This record gives sequence, C-alpha cells and structure tokens, in this order.
Amino acid sequence: MKNSIKIIAAIIVLILMVNTSSGKTKQMTTNQFKLRYHQVDSSLIGTWEKNKTAKSKAINVYCQFNTNGTFIAFEEMKGKYIITGKGNWIVKNNQISIITGNEISSVTAFISTDKNLQFSDEVVYSKPSLSFVSK
Repeated sequence: MKNSIKIIAAIIVLILMVNTSSGKTKQMTTNQFKLRYHQVDSSLIGTWEKNKTAKSKAINVYCQFNTNGTFIAFEEMKGKYIITGKGNWIVKNNQISIITGNEISSVTAFISTDKNLQFSDEVVYSKPSLSFVSK
C-alpha cells in the first residue's frame, strides 16, 4: 500500500513537471530570432529608393540592408551607380544604428512596411521596381 501511494505520487509529480516545462516553451518567428540574436530586423532587408533633387536635377538615392547586417548606400548619376557609404546596421527596440568604420550613427527610430521605410527624421524610402545586389 505504501509503495503504491509513493508510485502514484511520483507519477503525479512527473506529470506536473512535464506540464509546467512544456508551458514555458515559446517558438520564435524567424524575424524574432534574427532581431534577438543578430539584431537584424527582416522588415528592413532589401533595397530602398528615395528621389531627391540636387542642383535642379533629380537623383535616385538607394540604401540596401542585407541579411548579414551589412549596409550599402548608393546613388544613380547619369546611368551609373556610385557608392556613397558602406557599413553595418543593427536594430534594438525599433531603432536602427548604422556603423561605418569606427563611427556609429545616431540611433534613429523607423517604421517599415512592405513598400515604405520611414525614419524618424521623416526621410521616406520606397521599394524600387529593380533589385540590386552589393558586390
């Protein structure tokens, strides 16, 4: 009788341990994993385009965020692409930092959707029809 009570108690304890440990498991999305462990937000990945006017000429400005945390900025001038900046990028708490060499840019808030990327200083980029690859 004492042995059967101990066995039943042990089974109850095991069932409670399994139920509480499985309740703590949380699956992450790919974006949550990248954001937590690589500080890369998947919603930013890709090439973004902005049109600006300089000296009465329209210039297309691009920024490209890669999955490996690298960043490249370039402009289109007279049919040629000129690199204007390279570096790395990280995201923490919905704010992005661009790192070029030993210099870290100021932390900037951003909002991104499928087609638009807006930084807190109201700079707005959109997805271009063409996609580019950094070399």
